[in-house]
Amino acid sequence: MDPADTHKLQKIRRHRLFYAVTTYLFVLSVVYLIGWSGIDDISRESWIALILVALVGNLIFLALFLSNLNLKLPDHSMTRLQIIYSAAWGVIGVLAAPNARALVLMLYLPSFMFGSLRLARREYLELVMIISAILACSLVAEYWYIRPDMNVAYEIVLWFCFTMILIWLALFGSYVYGTKQSL
Repeated sequence: MDPADTHKLQKIRRHRLFYAVTTYLFVLSVVYLIGWSGIDDISRESWIALILVALVGNLIFLALFLSNLNLKLPDHSMTRLQIIYSAAWGVIGVLAAPNARALVLMLYLPSFMFGSLRLARREYLELVMIISAILACSLVAEYWYIRPDMNVAYEIVLWFCFTMILIWLALFGSYVYGTKQSL
């Protein structure tokens, strides 16, 4: 590929990363509001983890783009990796704010929609399985180690609804991507 084209594509990828960073900041501001409003008491440790994990992950992605090491990966934009990282990061918020869990889960959706820029149906549905599994594992761990008195039925219904929404968004997002490719 022509170096000028590579530079142009890398600039677009860095621009997308900027949008991802703004999404992280949006999530942090909502979690702050959850704590400020008294809906949940967000611990100092949770705040440190939320900020550090977001910062470190995004700096790693930026370094990969700036060094062009992302070009050695099959998906040069690292869309899947960034969405999976964001979902894993979101578990901190899910566990830190159990009373506002439904609000925190809504915050997964903007990051998930980045897939419509790059992912076909199969790849998108694989992401749904990964994200749903990450959430399910975090809920099981929360039940066993943190809150054995949690409302299990509510959490299962919430997890199921969240997974169904992700499936719908994956189908629609892959349709958008496919349409863009056809045009």
